[in-house]
Amino acid sequence: MTASQRISQLNTLIQQLFSEIIQKEANFSEGIFVSVSKVEVSKDLANAKVFISVYPSVTDEVKEYFQKNIFALQQLLNKKLNIHPVPKIKIVYDESEAQAAHIDALLYRIKKEARQAKRKKN
Repeated sequence: MTASQRISQLNTLIQQLFSEIIQKEANFSEGIFVSVSKVEVSKDLANAKVFISVYPSVTDEVKEYFQKNIFALQQLLNKKLNIHPVPKIKIVYDESEAQAAHIDALLYRIKKEARQAKRKKN
């Protein structure tokens, strides 16, 4: 197995395990959905960026949760991974879903305005 294959497998494993940890440990307000969209482990395996996707958008509640609980979440991950050293996690907020929703809303508005303009011409 090549180093890049190992990193790819580790990315997938950490994504799965960290998702499970969040599901069990986190208790966000109703209507807030948090998921791990991807993980990027560094080549030296020392660090891992954990990309968190939040629907409908990242809130202070979510940021505060991860700031206060990052050490405990890291410890839970350490217990589940059978490698040494375990990559140190860093939370990164994935805004791509929110950006996609914003773009969809803009496109919808443009189409709606174009239809209205066409009706006024006729």
